[in-house]
Amino acid sequence: NQGLNALTVAIWLSLLGKQGIQELANICLQRAHYCADKIRQIQGFSLYTCQPFFHEFVVQYEVSVSELLTFMKTRNCLPGLALECWYPQLNHHFLVTVTEMNTPQEIDTFISLLRQFVQQQT
Repeated sequence: NQGLNALTVAIWLSLLGKQGIQELANICLQRAHYCADKIRQIQGFSLYTCQPFFHEFVVQYEVSVSELLTFMKTRNCLPGLALECWYPQLNHHFLVTVTEMNTPQEIDTFISLLRQFVQQQT
């Protein structure tokens, strides 16, 4: 029910307040940029664009991402959304989303798994 969803969000936002919403947005921004910076440091990975982003960004990998996504999923990590289904020309790209729900430890685990995958490929 959309009305129930709207009511839930209204209550949640009112409990957060203006300052809380700003803090939440800042956490999302910092964690997403931390994750993106760490990904850029891994051989074969880059950000698709250098445009500003908030908590979602597209990662480009040298080869098709289907193997990468399978590797990550078998290790209980959902790395992102392959974009190839909607954009066939982006078969080397996946969308990563980082929010306040992703702890720094989870982000570090994600980065570690990406590095393991790259090492396994070489």
